[in-house]
Amino acid sequence: MRLSRLRRPRTAAYTLAALLALAFADSVFRIPVQVSDSLDVIVESAKAPSATRLFIEASGGSDSTLRPMRYIQARGLLAVANTTGLSYNAVFRGAHAAIIMLLLLAFVACVRIDGWLDVAALAFCLTVLTGLHTFGAVTREAFPVNHYAEVALVSMVAFAVARRRPRWTSQALVLLLLAWCLLLIESAVLIWVVIVMCAALRMPGIRWRTAVVATLMLVAYAGGRQALEITSPGIGSRGSGWGGVYYSGDDLRDRFSANPLPLFAYNTAGGLLTVLFSEPRFGVYELLRPDRAEGPSPVVPINISASALVTTALVVYVVMLLRRRREGLRPDDPSVIVGVVVIAVSAGLCLTYIKDEIVSTAGTFYALAAFAPIRAMLGRATGGPTRLALLIAAYFLVAAPLWAFRTVGTHFELRRTAYYSRNDWAGLLPPGRRESWPSDPIALAITSRLKSEALQRRTISPRFLPRWGDRYWVE
Repeated sequence: MRLSRLRRPRTAAYTLAALLALAFADSVFRIPVQVSDSLDVIVESAKAPSATRLFIEASGGSDSTLRPMRYIQARGLLAVANTTGLSYNAVFRGAHAAIIMLLLLAFVACVRIDGWLDVAALAFCLTVLTGLHTFGAVTREAFPVNHYAEVALVSMVAFAVARRRPRWTSQALVLLLLAWCLLLIESAVLIWVVIVMCAALRMPGIRWRTAVVATLMLVAYAGGRQALEITSPGIGSRGSGWGGVYYSGDDLRDRFSANPLPLFAYNTAGGLLTVLFSEPRFGVYELLRPDRAEGPSPVVPINISASALVTTALVVYVVMLLRRRREGLRPDDPSVIVGVVVIAVSAGLCLTYIKDEIVSTAGTFYALAAFAPIRAMLGRATGGPTRLALLIAAYFLVAAPLWAFRTVGTHFELRRTAYYSRNDWAGLLPPGRRESWPSDPIALAITSRLKSEALQRRTISPRFLPRWGDRYWVE
């Protein structure tokens, strides 16, 4: 590639995102296939006599979830490993790393890159995306591939398609991906939200008929859940926080089953605030924890301050957008509008409990929505009065290092996760207790192989990571 082409803003933007994506792909790939949420899915997908039978059994296997594609996906990846001779770790973790890379590249496709100020704004927003705790949630966990990361990726693809000229192939692809994700995880409803909002904003790449078809698919999905008597998770299905305390599912059921409205209101507000201000986490406000007599960890003010700076800029931009609504939309306005709606709907999905993964797509669109105000501030700084330019420069001198610091913290947590995930396998199949081993030969073979592969992977002990890392990066 010629140096002159590298100097082009759009090429530079994708190069920057690709380098960041490679770094995160490396950190994700270092994590072994995890015991929790992964082993059982892989084993069950391998034991089924056929993919059709697996789909049918998985569709009726739960009274609160409809996720048959989780098992179909695992079965497909197992087939890839068995066909190519690659390790299970290489295939499953490779798929997860590839999704994270595609997510960062799709993020670039969703923004307007016409000049170098756009590249600067993108660089800042990429640190917002990767430094936010919601990004850490989709990189650390796997089920055995993180489905929330897939939803975030498809949502980004849908928005990127909407920004371009209409093509029936692109719109058909978005609909196929929507169908896949609806049977993968419930938060895929956010993909439908993006499709409908893009059509409502008259973005060129998504026609109304595409939004109508997507709506019919969502109705069919809801009808299928009802026919299978699958209900939404209720109070007590999972633990969550209240104030400064984390309660188990049983505790929440005892406290709120008679009057759930306070919990619903608390969780909805918390789902909104965790995206906008990085607090609460899993429903717990760190500043209210009773065991924090010595005060909160430094990670809390760092995260809140970084998020507050971006949220303030976003709120100011939204107010200005409302004031000039009669003038029509500017090129960057749709990302802000869609982002605000996705964040609001995601908060509603936290009705019974708050979880970082549930709002992960909202976190992605939060970073995307930040592009417009950040780009506007950079433009004002270059052509505005000296005082305004100094004020904006001060803003970035504070905000940019904070978000860069949080991005490095995401890598720190990934390295810790790799170490602890590897150690989780050490307790399985204890040599002295063969009676506790799986009796099914398929389950035993897969567990043995995954354990062997995990223990052979090199991970770094947290003792060799910066000792102050836990205090400044782990909440």
